[in-house]
Amino acid sequence: VALTQKKLVISNNPLADQRSGGLPKGHKAMQNFAAIPLIKGNELIGLCGIANKPEGYDESIEKTLKPLIVCAVAMIVHFRFLKDKIENLIKIENSEAHLKVILESDALMIWESDKLGECVYFNKTWCVFLDASPEEMVQRPWLQRIHPEDQEWFKVLYFNNHLHHTSFHSELRVMTRGEEHRWIIINATPRLSIDNEYLGHIGIVVDITSKKKIEIKLKKNEQLLSFAQLIAKTGNWLRKKDTIEYISNEASEILGISKDNDDKTI
Repeated sequence: VALTQKKLVISNNPLADQRSGGLPKGHKAMQNFAAIPLIKGNELIGLCGIANKPEGYDESIEKTLKPLIVCAVAMIVHFRFLKDKIENLIKIENSEAHLKVILESDALMIWESDKLGECVYFNKTWCVFLDASPEEMVQRPWLQRIHPEDQEWFKVLYFNNHLHHTSFHSELRVMTRGEEHRWIIINATPRLSIDNEYLGHIGIVVDITSKKKIEIKLKKNEQLLSFAQLIAKTGNWLRKKDTIEYISNEASEILGISKDNDDKTI
């Protein structure tokens, strides 16, 4: 009853008590018995049992032992808290060891910052990419290595997201030791402690220089094509079935089809 119904159980004649299930072998004989459930909120977290009081027990025993019961409940709750915290710390240590292997891999460029936005960690791949040692990265923070045209707007984005503890994503250019600029994508997200306290950000960097060079070349080719068509008074368009999905400015003038007109059927 003490376990299933969370109620005080008293038996002043255990041998004749129908609720008795007997005693384990070797257990000291009991002349009387009281079981007091230990409850936190609505949860049963333990059981306090006392026995063999010469004059027996009545319901006042619960009130008499209340200070002891309150203390016992607090000790059990605190023990559970410490046990969970130790288990979580062990898990974190194991995950941090695994994370360190990932952070130092050649596949990822990674940085970490503190809650003020100061960078506190750069992995080897990120240093190699910028052609700088970890010491040089500290002396000249990577934010100073951003292309002059991207510095102002990116720093606003960077520090605003640190201030509001939010994630951010951006494309920008950074300068290497030889003052060559490289295009990168940064994905950054807040770092939180096990107590959900903001610690700073962690960012993953991807080199997209080759992709950007192709995009820039394609854009230049499009501009050259548009200029050539203007001189030659020719144009181009893309038709799917009976609908023109794309039409250049030159072709629009030649064919008399407005680019703003949704109906481009021919």
